[in-house]
Amino acid sequence: PKLVCLHPVAKWDYRTIDDIKHQIHCLQCTTDTTQANHQFTYTPTNNGEKHIIGCKLDCGYKKEVEHNFVNGKCICGAKQQIPTLKASKLTVYVLPGKSETITINYSDGIGNISAKSNNEAIATASFGLFGKSSLKITGKKYGTTDIIVSASENARYKAASITITVVVPSVKINSVPSLVAGGKSQKASATCTANGDSVKEWKIISNSEVVSVDKNGNL
Repeated sequence: PKLVCLHPVAKWDYRTIDDIKHQIHCLQCTTDTTQANHQFTYTPTNNGEKHIIGCKLDCGYKKEVEHNFVNGKCICGAKQQIPTLKASKLTVYVLPGKSETITINYSDGIGNISAKSNNEAIATASFGLFGKSSLKITGKKYGTTDIIVSASENARYKAASITITVVVPSVKINSVPSLVAGGKSQKASATCTANGDSVKEWKIISNSEVVSVDKNGNL
């Protein structure tokens, strides 16, 4: 191409060629002169996930791309947001072979959400079939472990995670009377090894006609 002509800059316009360059065109001599690099501008879009790259010289170049965050900020000025990621419970008690479902609340448009147990021999976690708002926690054996719920970084939000502590408790029998005289009563005692709570309910599973027990362990 020719060098820039000697006509005033006011007589030039600019016509995009590709992602890098535009053609400088003189309106007075109606010829294309030299090519030059775009002078980029960056404008965020309304959806919060992308920006439009344009050219300051209005050559017609436009390209919509996702934000590229460095230290939480994009070249267009957009700032990466901190998403909502919360659980209805941060501590869950569940017996071996039993399950409890808790609710996970999160921002619309958040990154990919996953859940992982630090020890699947003690407890596992799985999401429901219809989204990531319900998390099913299943006890496997006695012990304590953490479930980590994570959301990956994306074009709008920073990465985030929460920790749910899962306790699969056992019960320690402190005392159970071996002999109770007819018409008399004695008290049994047991403690939950997970948190030291007393047992909430007692049941007779062999012959309730011989002896009965109330919820407080009185035989």
